[in-house]
This record gives sequence, C-alpha cells and structure tokens, in this order.
Amino acid sequence: MNYLIKLRSKTKTFKVSKIFKTAAIALGFVFTQTTVSQNVSFKERSTITNQGLYFWYPKTRDSVAVKAYHYNPSISPRGDCFTIVNGYIFFGWYRGGMKNRDLMISRKKIGSGTWTSVQLPHKNTLIGPKVNGWGDSHNTISVAVSKTDGTIHIFYDHHNDPLKYIVSKPGVAFVKNSDFKIGNFKPTRGYLADGENITITYPQLTENADGDIILNYRKGSAVGGNEMVHVYNGKTSTWSRSKMVLRGSGKPHVEVVDRNYAYGAAPVLAGGNLYYGFSVRWARKKPDDILNEGIYLANCGPTMTSNFVGVNVDEAAAGVNYRLPVQDYSPFLIDLPETKNGKGSSSGPSIAVSDKGDVHLSYRSRGKNATQYYYTYVRKAGEKEFTRHVGESKTGIAFGDRIYHTAIQKSSGKITIQSTKAGTFNYRNDLVYETGEVLGSSVVRLVNGSLVVIVENRSNRHTDSQKVFCFVFNIEGTEIEEPEPEPIEENITGVWYKIKNIETGRYLRAVGGNAIVAASVNSGVDKEWQFIKSGNYYNIDSRTTGDGSGILRAKANDVIGTKRTGPRADVDKVWRVNSLSSPVGSYRIELKDTGRYIYNEINDGNKLIQLSTNTENRSKWTLEATGTSAKTLADTKNSTVNPEVNIYPNPANTQVNIKINGMQSASVQILNVLGKTVYSGSITDESLILNSSNSLVSGLYLVKIVSNDGKVFNKKLVIE
Repeated sequence: MNYLIKLRSKTKTFKVSKIFKTAAIALGFVFTQTTVSQNVSFKERSTITNQGLYFWYPKTRDSVAVKAYHYNPSISPRGDCFTIVNGYIFFGWYRGGMKNRDLMISRKKIGSGTWTSVQLPHKNTLIGPKVNGWGDSHNTISVAVSKTDGTIHIFYDHHNDPLKYIVSKPGVAFVKNSDFKIGNFKPTRGYLADGENITITYPQLTENADGDIILNYRKGSAVGGNEMVHVYNGKTSTWSRSKMVLRGSGKPHVEVVDRNYAYGAAPVLAGGNLYYGFSVRWARKKPDDILNEGIYLANCGPTMTSNFVGVNVDEAAAGVNYRLPVQDYSPFLIDLPETKNGKGSSSGPSIAVSDKGDVHLSYRSRGKNATQYYYTYVRKAGEKEFTRHVGESKTGIAFGDRIYHTAIQKSSGKITIQSTKAGTFNYRNDLVYETGEVLGSSVVRLVNGSLVVIVENRSNRHTDSQKVFCFVFNIEGTEIEEPEPEPIEENITGVWYKIKNIETGRYLRAVGGNAIVAASVNSGVDKEWQFIKSGNYYNIDSRTTGDGSGILRAKANDVIGTKRTGPRADVDKVWRVNSLSSPVGSYRIELKDTGRYIYNEINDGNKLIQLSTNTENRSKWTLEATGTSAKTLADTKNSTVNPEVNIYPNPANTQVNIKINGMQSASVQILNVLGKTVYSGSITDESLILNSSNSLVSGLYLVKIVSNDGKVFNKKLVIE
C-alpha cells in the first residue's frame, strides 16, 4: 500500500466577494440569504408536524428524579428516517407525547401540496424502569422506497432487537393523497426473506442506480458485531437472504480479544457503486473507554454483496478485490489519526464520493474542545494521494462536480449551504438562510438537485412534542463560476527558477515571443523564469530579454511565449501553481482552473510543451532556484517548511530504512492494523535501519514520524 497522505494545517476561509441580501415576509417568517452564485436557491418551507417526539419529563416527578432519555433527547428526525424518490419526500417519525410515541409515515411532493400522514400500528418502545421508562434515541426509523415497484419500506425500534418491518403494497408510494392510507400498508413482520428471522441494530437503507434497495445493519454487539446486507429487488418484490460482508466476531475466525465492529454511516452511491466508510471498535480496547479508531474505505460494488475493492488506485485498476466476508481490514485503511487522549471517535467517518471518483472523508475525535483532532481527507479522481486537513471535519453530499455541505446553526436558526469543487477543500458559502427558529436535530439529503433539510424546532425544551420543519433548496447546475483559489503557501515570487520536468529531466525553454515553448536539457537564461502575482494566480515570465517580458500564455493546446509584461489578468496568461506531495517539492502548473496542465509531450524527442489533462509525471515539475545558492525550492522546503520522510525498500523483507530530510531529530512509532504499537524509537542522525530483530512480521503497518518541532508524518509500510 503506497498511500501518501499530505499534511496541511487548518485552511483559511474564502471571503465572499459578492453579497446579495434579500428580506421577505412569507408564511409568517423572515429570511435573509447570502450567496456568491445563483446555483443554490430557496424553494419552499413546510411544517410536517407539531408533534415530533422529544424525550422530556420534568426534572422530578413526585419529588423523585426522572431520567427521560438514553443517549439523546431527540428521535424525530434522526438517522435514515427519510428519502426522496421521483420528486416525493417520504419521512418516518414518532408522534410526540411520551404516552403517544406512535409510528408515523408522511409524504409530500416537492413544490406542491401539503404533507399527508399515516399512523401505523406501533409505538416507540420505552426502556428503563417500568414505573417511568425513558426513551432510547438508538431506536430510530429507517425509510426507503423502491422506484421499481412503488413499495415503501419502514424499519423501526432497533437496538439489538428482533426485526420490526413494515412494507406497503406495490405502487402505494406514488398514489394520490386520498389513497395514501393505513389500509395500503401490510402488518409488521420479523423477517425479510421467508423463514429468516433476524436481530438487527442500526439499519441503513440505500437505493442504488438499478432501483434495488440495499439494507445493511449490525448483527451482534458493539465490540463483536458482523455487518450484514440484504437486497430488495423491485422487479420480483423480494428480499435476498442475509449476507455477511464484514466479520467482527465468531470462532474459529475471530479470537475473543480481537472481536470488533466496523462502524460506518450509510453507504453512498457514486458512479453506480456503493462506497462504505468505517472505523473499528476493538473489544480489547473498550475497557479503557477507547471507541472507534481509524479511517477505512471500501468500494462495495452496486449491491454491497460482491467482493470489495480497496483504496489503492493501482490495485483497483489491476482488478484486485477482496472476498466477503472481509475480516482483515488493512486493504481499506487510509489513516489512523491521533485522537484526544487516545479515546477514538464516537462514530465512523462521514463520506462523499463524486461520480468521477473524487473522495472526501471526515473524522472527529471524541471529547470536548477536541477540534484540533478533527480531520478531513480529500483525494481527486485518478490521484493516489489523500490530502489531510487538520482541525476541520467537513464533507457533505456529492452532486455533479461539487460537494455540498449543509451546516445547521441551532441557536441562530441559520441553515448555511456551502460547496467546494469535488476533489478540493475550498468551501465557500453558496447560501445562508435564516429560519427565525431555534433548531435541534436535523437530517439532510440531496437528490437530483433538491437539497432537503428536515429539522426539529427546539425553541421550547420543556415539552415532549416538537414542531418538525422541512426546507427545500434548489441546486440548479454545477457549471458555475469558481472563486479564485488561494495561492500556494510558499512564496515563489522574486526569484528566477529553472522549471524541470520530473520524468524527462528537461527544462522549460523560451524560444521567442509568439513561439511555442520547447523543452531543453542545456543551460542558459532562456531556461530561467520568474513568477509574478496576478491576483491569486501567477504570470510566468521568461528571463530571455532580461527586462521581464515574454510571459507564458495558452493558445489552443500550445504553451507559447509573448512580449507582454506581467502582471496581467487575461485568462490565457494566468496560471495556478499546485503543490504536490509526491514527489515532495513538485508542482503541477495549471491554466487558471481549467484542469489542463503544462505537459512535456513524448513526441518530438521530448521537446514539445503543450497543455494536457494528463496527471502523470510528465505534468509534474520542480523549481530550481538560480543564483549563488543554487538550491532547489524542494531543498528549501525540506529544511525550513516541509520536511520529508522516505521509507525504502517498501515493500520490505529483511531490512527497512527510514530516512528524514530537513529535521534534526524525530520520534518513530510503528503500529499494526489493529492499532497496536510494535516499535517505538527515535532518529537523531537522519536515518534509522530496522531488521528482522525488530519483530516486524509480514503485514501492513502505519509508520508515524513526529519531528522535533511537532510536525506529524504518516506513511504505510508493507513487510513481505
């Protein structure tokens, strides 16, 4: 596993350059929206119910303290309680009043009509002392709809309990409102496939591109559970029998000490496949109050029941996959990030994947004031690297070429919709909507351009019945103007550089104004360039004339020189310099934000320079500073800004070398995939040699390097 993770400090926020404020009175509320583009807009607001269940009692009853809830006071809305199919919103909830707790299913067509609700014959189960009882916020509702046969599927009250499942008759999902009634729902049953009664925790439902419904859930305990999957085929209106996809318990496969459960949010659908992100809770660590550790990701195919594909791009391209059930999670490991006091996370990672294959994951440490242990991991489609952003945990939902993140500011009542181009971490505010309410628990979905937020009113906490609102926003397209990117962190202005291609070893060479730039291996000032700031981009100026003229510009696929003098903001003359982590100190030079890079073509003896969307080594360049020091920018980074860690050979057999550049000293920790430290030591002379005497058996390891000034580096190591 040769996965590189580029570390980055907390990123700056983008400042909105265009602000539009509109105040209106509608349906008795005032809202203000702030936006930088017109692609996100408010559509409608509605009240689903005034009676959403909220677990509340007075602090005492008859002078006796009463506990109202277990884990969380809210249960409506929570979890996978709603879906959007064919323009209809379907929402499952419990009716408020601790004595009521009725199971409800409601429906509304976006853009028209009102909510229609059906009361189903069940009440949320209270737990605890028989006299009072209290609510368990685990026992949420999960809802899915088959667009193939029009059935509605409802799962409820599940925390290591026998299955409670209700399905409607075919076609009921899309009938007229007068026919949306209790008689069209079948009785509760305890099985999916005939004759297979199941016990279930955390049911999660996903509709795939073929119209199937995928149910995944935990069978077993929090530290010894197996992930199970059923598939509903709308063409036959039948469920498959259960299939184990992740194994966390059961002899002879899993020893008692290694029992675990892989916690994850519901899979996301992208490019026809389901992607499942998870963290692992180990039985042996639970007594120390250590919960979910690590960030793992698997491509699970269209139904989650065929072999899984790991995170390694090269393996995926070669068709490498892993048979089910998966017990060794190492092929899916992205990182084992540090958490506050080493206590792990309370949940699995959040995940978003675009149809192109851009991946976003976020992970939060347990503990109060632990934001320094929040992480976001981003990988562009086709790239092998994940970039790690420390101090922020932000993903969202993929739609088109962007990731949309919805933030609910509870006390102020604001709903803020942000987005970033998929594969980047540069979120901007698309719309800020003021509800005028105090908000509580919320759930969000984005389907076919409709972003739906269902959120609880929390203006009165001393009640067991809360209002539940639904807000709908339109996302009208993804081809929108991008904000100017932030410049790279290094100051590369004021110095003459030779720009050298990683693969060919040739330098960019100016061959005169209005002529195509060529590549050369020779020396001379025609291979020297300076970067001149133009807003948040750069002009690239040749030194040939010695007076700062001849900046690079694009003409069709060619990169040519002109006699223009920078700075200039013309779109064909501004470039974005993208810092890469592999190799350290290398860059891609992109024409503004077009995804087209300066590229050393293979034809014409490697002399031709053109623009290309290719991202292999011919699009990667190093900057060699000229002058008396003759140091490369990478050397400067290694010594002062961004030290480097190299591990070789990798994979290793009898001996492995760990070398640090640009650090006086560093500590070394090697962990196996179970999170156990198998080696710890230090490097004081820039290198460390480990051999078979260090007890590194065959397998995958995470090598964590901490420099003397606190910089952290994570590397993968494979021992054969």
